[in-house]
Amino acid sequence: MCITLAVTSYPVVKQLRYDDMFFEGLLMSQYIIWIMLLPSIVENDALYIKLQIGLLFQFTHTYSDFIDEVFHIGGGIVGHLENVTQPIGITIISYGLIKYFFKQKHHIEKIKTEKQAYYDDSIKDSLTGLYNRKYLNEYYKLRSSQDETQKSSHALVLIDIDDFKKVNDTYGHIVGDKAINVVSNCIKKAIRNEHDIAVRYGGDEFILLLPDGDYKTARTIATRIRRNISESTITLDNQDIFHLKDFTLSFGVALQKDNESLEAFVERADKAMYAAKKKGKDQIVFD
Repeated sequence: MCITLAVTSYPVVKQLRYDDMFFEGLLMSQYIIWIMLLPSIVENDALYIKLQIGLLFQFTHTYSDFIDEVFHIGGGIVGHLENVTQPIGITIISYGLIKYFFKQKHHIEKIKTEKQAYYDDSIKDSLTGLYNRKYLNEYYKLRSSQDETQKSSHALVLIDIDDFKKVNDTYGHIVGDKAINVVSNCIKKAIRNEHDIAVRYGGDEFILLLPDGDYKTARTIATRIRRNISESTITLDNQDIFHLKDFTLSFGVALQKDNESLEAFVERADKAMYAAKKKGKDQIVFD
């Protein structure tokens, strides 16, 4: 309205360009509709304010252009208003949208990171950091479906700490937990990095799933674990050193059969491990 009053003293254009006036009137209508719809479609207050201000500048530019079609505006503040308001409006809208999208991107990445952290916690053993049964089940199903086309198989090693109950009874459960951690670290150092899957199966039992592994691979890794343990120690609360050189493990090894379930696979390795116990412990027995 202020613009209209300011330009009424200018002469009216004799030949009006009705097509341009119609187009500019349509643009103004769209800006008004967008301004009215903003509260219902934009929940972010900061973005809402920027978009509203930017659209008002765009409306002012189009309205000034519309008035210019009717009156001869010879320059000055009113005449150049249309040239100033458009870049300002576009700048404000662009800034608001870019800032909002970057903020949303950061928010989405944060959610993804948190979800990944929750998932990692759900598949890891809290004491040792090794994988748990849940992940073993997921990984085995995934690999088995892939192996149907790739024709590869796995070796599975089930490990049990010999006479672990004596450690808990003699030194207490805190030292027992430390021993579990030491064994876990020895396992981590012995496996083929990310290629193999190390799992705390429960209590003092561990499982190694060795993709494309055979009996030779299993024996090599088991030998590394035994050597690592023989070189390890645990510091007790009274600063005494508990040497693990006499700390032994029993190993049961099985090779995957065609279309074999994880339960059946583990059961065969478990039987081999108990056979190692019967043979005097500290043994590697193959199914």
